[in-house]
Amino acid sequence: MCKDCQYCVLKYNCREYKKAQNGTRMATQKKRVVFYVDEEIKEKLSELAANDRRSLSNWLENLAIKTIEDTGENNKVASAA
Repeated sequence: MCKDCQYCVLKYNCREYKKAQNGTRMATQKKRVVFYVDEEIKEKLSELAANDRRSLSNWLENLAIKTIEDTGENNKVASAA
């Protein structure tokens, strides 16, 4: 990391860190979610994503975001205590 952001949590956004990587693309900082579905379901999901001109992964992420937004404040997930 550069001297200006030695305490930076997001080192992948650091200009000096990017320079050190010689311009190579960095992997996403998003978390991976893996689940299993039948082939028929995957094909249908892939078709829906293609209809929206999105990758399956991006389409599923947007579906999750919309679902979370639609549930609103009244349906907050209870934290385990």
